[in-house]
Amino acid sequence: MATTTWKFYSVSTFSGLQTANGQPVTNPSTAPAVGYYAVGTDNDYTGDHTNHASDVSATDHLYCLFTKAPATATCSAEIATSQGMLLSDNTTQNFAAQPTTQTYKITGGTGAYQGAKGTVVVTPIANSNNADFVVTWSK
Repeated sequence: MATTTWKFYSVSTFSGLQTANGQPVTNPSTAPAVGYYAVGTDNDYTGDHTNHASDVSATDHLYCLFTKAPATATCSAEIATSQGMLLSDNTTQNFAAQPTTQTYKITGGTGAYQGAKGTVVVTPIANSNNADFVVTWSK
């Protein structure tokens, strides 16, 4: 079982916080209440924020439902390439702790990644909605 590692610079294409009934939260200082959810989509470039490819290599999507105040959420995510998708389902994240990294467990995949397991470690880039992340997976 060979392990594969990818490094990406993730550039936000959409990021938003919404109320439990789907209304956008426009005040950036609003703390998420239980039932609010955050959604984000990104274009992913091979490399990191200091040195990366000019063409998009993958895309990703993140959905986090806030389940506990002040900002604990259950998150699911997908990373899509031309070969299929890697999936991360039901990872708990404590955003109130302002971690320097976030780790998501890879729980499966589609296409070439069917049966994949592993992790995605995300390092947010300060003052942006962008991030560097490292995907380590095997099947």
